[in-house]
Amino acid sequence: MVAERSFRPCPRSPSGFSLIEVLVASLIFCVAFTELARLVPLATRSTRQAREQAYALLLATQKLEELRDAADAGGLALSAADAWSRSVDGFLEYLGEDGASLGADVGLMPPDGALYVRRWAVTALPADPMNGRVLRAFVAPIGRDGGAGARAGAGAGAALVHVRTAP
Repeated sequence: MVAERSFRPCPRSPSGFSLIEVLVASLIFCVAFTELARLVPLATRSTRQAREQAYALLLATQKLEELRDAADAGGLALSAADAWSRSVDGFLEYLGEDGASLGADVGLMPPDGALYVRRWAVTALPADPMNGRVLRAFVAPIGRDGGAGARAGAGAGAALVHVRTAP
């Protein structure tokens, strides 16, 4: 006599995955990784722009401090009203990586190693032209806004304004 055997399907292990589940999970991982990899250059560019913006703000603040000190000492010459937005002799300088001045020529090409252009203007305060002064400083990375042609309001760099009145 032959013993009868009943065949039952093997119970599925709760910790295992089917081939379909593995393929779907792999596809989701690949799509997510590809999209994440596309964000890395964007994040790098944004970080660089933020660093340039912060450094430009520091350099503009330094120039305003110099102008304030000169105003306190009484040795502040007036400039053209738009000297901070275009190249004017005596109101422009090129700066290196460490913020040191590399020259102040209003030529076509910035000097070697120049990373920033800094411009400033000192104008009479319209409400009190005898005692008031408007101090403006603008700093922009060279090459981002057309090199030496970088201008105030171009979207990169930093522009600061300070109003001084005599006591």
